[in-house]
Amino acid sequence: MRLELFHKNREQLKELCLFYNKIKCDKVLFTNKSKDDDPVGDAAFFLKNSTNKKIDVTTVFAVKAQWRGGNKGKSAEDIAYDRWIDFYGKAANANIARVLIVSGNPKKSFNSLHFLQRHAKEQPKPTKKQPKIGIAFSPYILDKDGKMEERERLTAKLETGLVEDIWLQFGGDAKRLREELTWLTKTHPNYTLYGSMFVPTPQWLARFRFRPWNGIEKITRTEVDFLQILMQNHVFQISALQILMFFCKGIILPNGFLDSLEAAQAGCKAILNVYQEFDVQVLIESPTRSEKDYASVRAFLGEQSSKPL
Repeated sequence: MRLELFHKNREQLKELCLFYNKIKCDKVLFTNKSKDDDPVGDAAFFLKNSTNKKIDVTTVFAVKAQWRGGNKGKSAEDIAYDRWIDFYGKAANANIARVLIVSGNPKKSFNSLHFLQRHAKEQPKPTKKQPKIGIAFSPYILDKDGKMEERERLTAKLETGLVEDIWLQFGGDAKRLREELTWLTKTHPNYTLYGSMFVPTPQWLARFRFRPWNGIEKITRTEVDFLQILMQNHVFQISALQILMFFCKGIILPNGFLDSLEAAQAGCKAILNVYQEFDVQVLIESPTRSEKDYASVRAFLGEQSSKPL
């Protein structure tokens, strides 16, 4: 089990580090959601203050968050790519185990696939002392063309020869997840798989119903009304909430998933069962800041199997 860290400053991060030392957590992830984030610096600080010097740390590089405008000497694409190379080098110097590179939403014209293809041409292959590179994959895309495009992008990233880890986006459709993992493990075996998971709580359910991720506020009331009209006229056979999630983050949840806490828990547990079936390591994206939080995580995961997660 890997835990995503949630903190606003280094003081909070140090407190988290002490707590994670106490619970003997040995796998963590530092995300990259805004331009102000410093995942490598935070990870280096965490490692310095951790009593577990072999802790497996992942840092995220999001193209969208790292994007800066161009100047007279360089294009925005070149500046962003240079930031990736600098990020990866600093991660190696900080003894960070893994780097997950993602495009972010909305995607820029120059995305994670372009970065990896360019890296493969211009830089030497990573050594054992450098971080393992991971990529994101969404197994829940509804339309056939979108699903095939996602598969093609994944394959193109793997063909660079740089990638060792594949990180699965969160979703609630266990059937689609099993179908895509069956394709993935047969077509591209021998990669380490990680899968996102939330621990459903009343607070999580309320937030997910009304604002699943940052960015949903960009969907206007007029657009919501328009989607509802289309749905009423049977243009769409899925709920307006699902459509909103698709436009905002590409997340698709089955009908009924968010109807109640019990339904959300059952849906998440079904995903965990598929993860276990395909040896997918779990990434907990719910905040885990206290003994109570950690007990909830362990209780939720422990119900699935006595097998360590």
